Amino acid sequence: MITAVNYAKMLLKKCRGLWRKILFSVKSNFVDLYYYGITREQLENFLEYWRNHWLRRIIYEAERFDCDDFACLFKAIFTWKTRSNSCLVLSVDVWLNKEFLGRHACNCVYLEDENKVILVEPQTAEILEEIDGKIMSYDGWEYRIEYVII
Repeated sequence: MITAVNYAKMLLKKCRGLWRKILFSVKSNFVDLYYYGITREQLENFLEYWRNHWLRRIIYEAERFDCDDFACLFKAIFTWKTRSNSCLVLSVDVWLNKEFLGRHACNCVYLEDENKVILVEPQTAEILEEIDGKIMSYDGWEYRIEYVII
């Protein structure tokens, strides 16, 4: 279990730049006082379930069922299936080759066994790894945290 304050501190450390840290602090919305983490193994099991039971049935549709809808559904199914509230929906900026591509929504999960927060791309069921202080997807997209939506 982790407090909302400590969860926020972990995410804040991933924010790059003073203004990004200030905006994160002002705009983020943590609705629970405590968050109950899961293990990496539980996350990987859930991602397998998500891929096999949900992703193949969900169709992306711009402005109707897009990134924020994927992230909200992922959070809801995650919470229901794992009995953990450790998944949040984030607003991030996405960059490719130093070019800003736009605002995006994804998820983060608190891993209790590693005492860290990692990002997850719900549209691909990918765990986004930190490489040299940058949160990266397998195909080279950089995710810069803006704030917690819910």
